[in-house]
Amino acid sequence: MRVLITGSSGFIGRALAKELLQKGFEVREFDLALGNDLLSSKQCEEAAKGSDIVFHLAAIIDESNPKMNEINVSGTKNILEASVKARVKQFIFLGSAGVHGKARGIVNENSEILPDTKYEKSKAEAEKLVLDLQEIMHITIIRSALVMGPNREWQGIIKMIAKQMPLPGNGKNMFQTIYIKDLVSALLFAANNNNCFGEIFIVAGKERPTLMELVESIRKKIGLEGKTKTAPVQIAKSASLLNLVKNRLLGKKSLFEPAYINRVLHERNYDTGKINSLGWQPKYSIETALNETLEEIKNK
Repeated sequence: MRVLITGSSGFIGRALAKELLQKGFEVREFDLALGNDLLSSKQCEEAAKGSDIVFHLAAIIDESNPKMNEINVSGTKNILEASVKARVKQFIFLGSAGVHGKARGIVNENSEILPDTKYEKSKAEAEKLVLDLQEIMHITIIRSALVMGPNREWQGIIKMIAKQMPLPGNGKNMFQTIYIKDLVSALLFAANNNNCFGEIFIVAGKERPTLMELVESIRKKIGLEGKTKTAPVQIAKSASLLNLVKNRLLGKKSLFEPAYINRVLHERNYDTGKINSLGWQPKYSIETALNETLEEIKNK
């Protein structure tokens, strides 16, 4: 079976491609790092030709990138249309549980769509484009919790914790994540699975720690003692805004910016019962995920 992966050179794309190849799939890669452009309809059409399944993972997360909305929305439109023309059997879209943004309580697939950040809004808009074609092509949407693993984002998070930067707010909000290996297994589970055609699934790990509990676990693992410092939300937002201005003037980037504060404050409390009922379950505990993540980051 032939599959196309957009965003194949990214953190998730590399892990997925490796697993697909091991399982005997023929994998075609599509990524900006390889000279591919989602904004080119012609390139998208060439890439989709002959594909049975398209995994659309490519997206820009950095909200300071002026092309974020164009890539996340228009790029999705292009690869969708190319997939229709190529008569692709299944289009699997890696969405984000972040589309539920400001939703409170336990969130499931039927919860209100309330995106807050620019990134979340772009993913919600892209998801609508996918749903618009569900009568023409088999689609599957995987709304992923924040992905834990040895990538730049978690390197930045761990670095800020190591510097003992105060946590915005009181840290009592639920902060459910998913380990990279579990996300890849969910994507594989959905592939060529008739039960997943035309469906949306939220995927996340089993454990539901508060943000404070997660930060304290990381602190212990990197050898920090004492309690986690906190800062009032408004002070944290003002500081992050000043940091954003400074970074723009110096031409630098930093995780500690307003979008980061908003993401940290979100309630991340997910019900994954829908996909669990079909047979998918996360395998990795937060303990294992953190240990493996920290070990890989240390060795990079």
